[in-house]
Amino acid sequence: MLPVIMAIVIFGGVLALGVYMYRWQYKKGQERLRAWADQQHLRLLESEVANPPGTGPMNRNASNKQIVYRIRAADASGQVRRGTVRVGSAGTGVISDDVQVEWDP
Repeated sequence: MLPVIMAIVIFGGVLALGVYMYRWQYKKGQERLRAWADQQHLRLLESEVANPPGTGPMNRNASNKQIVYRIRAADASGQVRRGTVRVGSAGTGVISDDVQVEWDP
């Protein structure tokens, strides 16, 4: 009976850690995206996660761990722009504070 209980406890702990890491990574990504927008004097109107299949922080086989967002933002003059923002570095994900943006033409 003890081995079964230990297996359940270990499985539950690993599951809880995975859920915590998932939530932490996406929360950190959102915080970094907002901080970047503030630094650029932009007001985020929309943002949604847009990682292509096989990429992103929770895909353990991915070579790119960044979080990708599709955004719509307004600058100080009110001009609305759309683009793609990559938060974090390719290798370490959101542990890095890197942010790269590609504006749509």
